[in-house]
Amino acid sequence: MCGITGIIDRSNLSFDIETLRAMTDALVHRGPDGFGYKHWSCCNSNIGFGHRRLSIIDLSEGGAQPMQKHNSWLTFNGEIYNFKEIQKELKEKGYSFRSNSDTEMILSAYDCWGMDCVKRFRGMFAFAIFDEEKRKILLVRDRIGIKPLFLYQSSGLTLFASELKSFHKHPKFNKELNKHAVQLYFKYGFVPSPLSIFKNTHKLKPGYILEMNLENNDIKEIQYWNPNDYVTNEEYQNLSLEEIEQRVESLLQESFEYRLVADVPVGVFLSGGYDSSLVTALLQKDRTEKINTFTIGFENDTYNESPHAEKVAKHLGTNHYTHICTKKETQDIIPILPHYYDEPFADSSAIPTFLVSKITSEHVKVALSADGGDELFSGYNRNKRFVSIKNDLDKIPKLFRRSLSSLTQLISNAYINSPNKSIRWDKISSVLKDSSLLEIINIYPQYFTDSIINKIISNQKNSSKFLNPLEDLKGNLKGIKDEFNALLSFDYQSTLTNDMLVKVDRASMANSLEGRDPMLDHKIYEFISSIPSEKKMYGGELKYFLKNITHKYIPKSIMQRPKMGFGIPINDWLKNDLNYLIQDNLNNQELDRHGIFNTKKMSKLIKTVSNYTDNNNQLWLILSFQMWAKKWL
Repeated sequence: MCGITGIIDRSNLSFDIETLRAMTDALVHRGPDGFGYKHWSCCNSNIGFGHRRLSIIDLSEGGAQPMQKHNSWLTFNGEIYNFKEIQKELKEKGYSFRSNSDTEMILSAYDCWGMDCVKRFRGMFAFAIFDEEKRKILLVRDRIGIKPLFLYQSSGLTLFASELKSFHKHPKFNKELNKHAVQLYFKYGFVPSPLSIFKNTHKLKPGYILEMNLENNDIKEIQYWNPNDYVTNEEYQNLSLEEIEQRVESLLQESFEYRLVADVPVGVFLSGGYDSSLVTALLQKDRTEKINTFTIGFENDTYNESPHAEKVAKHLGTNHYTHICTKKETQDIIPILPHYYDEPFADSSAIPTFLVSKITSEHVKVALSADGGDELFSGYNRNKRFVSIKNDLDKIPKLFRRSLSSLTQLISNAYINSPNKSIRWDKISSVLKDSSLLEIINIYPQYFTDSIINKIISNQKNSSKFLNPLEDLKGNLKGIKDEFNALLSFDYQSTLTNDMLVKVDRASMANSLEGRDPMLDHKIYEFISSIPSEKKMYGGELKYFLKNITHKYIPKSIMQRPKMGFGIPINDWLKNDLNYLIQDNLNNQELDRHGIFNTKKMSKLIKTVSNYTDNNNQLWLILSFQMWAKKWL
């Protein structure tokens, strides 16, 4: 696990090694154990690779990067969990190895199979290869999008990095805002991939390879894995419930064991919910050595899951650590978040995620989380509600629904000075027009709708006319016969990839902790996405298979409790203890500073949402953007 960065510059005759060093060292938190820089000239291009190392596998200098082998160079962030099996296969083909690192294996696999090698990898990764012989640069991102990879391309200059902050160290990086990305941030609370907050900057999409031919400057993106292919796969349609459960448990066990591959201590984030409890149970069941488990709790009982986690840990016999965070300890995290979340990000659960990463990093260097279980196995109560809404809407004749949609849009417009009412009616209008589950799940999490966003952001036309990656995703999934499976795939590819995985990556790496996601093995996704939703939600039971498997190892009496989110009372804090952040960042002078907002209308919106009693996080969304802008613009 590391930080990577690089430069491909066709505009300069000379290369500034100090710029490469600065770009690389901006990622020191991702890799405090070592560093490396390398540069070349090829085809009128100056090329530089940088690497910051967090030593997890092969702690010797044999794993140092950038690494060279077979006329190719590699800078790599991530882990290939099945590298030993691939290494064995390569040895049988005559390849030799000087280290026991997955990094060296990637170079030999590329030499043997070309870019088809990536289809053999099980893991999380973002890497760059410079093929000196073929005169190509290859940038690769893992199938799920666990590891980030940003690109900047302008006027003959290409930059890549694990985090945007690296680009700020290059003198030719133009940090001009992409106002369309700003609009989407205010809609979703994140900037959806492949867009980025700056113009000429984007994220390499999960499951993609970017190939740059240095001889002719041809650039193309190649998709090597498409998650939508498995939602329509009918190979497993006729499996019995028992057969599915056995296969799921086998895949989970295999995936979880892979995530223990390391030459340093490993732990598990344990919340006491089904997903993290199952990860812990399957890893502990055949071991005499105790698994390390970590939980944070809060003084406020509403948000404190630690007693539940302690019951699970005691039953399974883990080596358990609990840390009860004080309010001050939690609030002290907030001012430093914009440094690590260097693109606007509004998920307030980043705060407790940062805290649990910080506490865990004091004991181990690798920690397993349980992200993805809810999206894959349908763990959210809202999914049942979405189905109920769709069923009710489908009882209304289409012609009448269209008329109601127009009427509710008029009502929304009439409430434009009362944002929550306007948003509610706007959402009703949208689902009356399109009652599909995909439209319902796309509309549900939106903080603000287009009509409000267009008022608060200056000099913008209707944002619906611009590219929206989530609308494109919705379109790609439309027409799939199993609508509920399409909904789950949308959730997996939208909120999970753009929100939860970003949250965990930045929070863990900020604390030099490698976070691993055992539920997010692509083999699990491929199988469970192919299972008919009526079996996945058998008898209307959320997480039917995960719960059955968990109950083999942990009694129902311990597990069955109301689902809790990983949250904090952020709105209450902003009105009281943290009100100084509002005063410092949301005054008219600060709102005016970058020419982004219609300050008069934004000020009015801030006053309105500040009065809301529910924890809707709209105020936090606005504040997060302003704190980010103060740091990075």
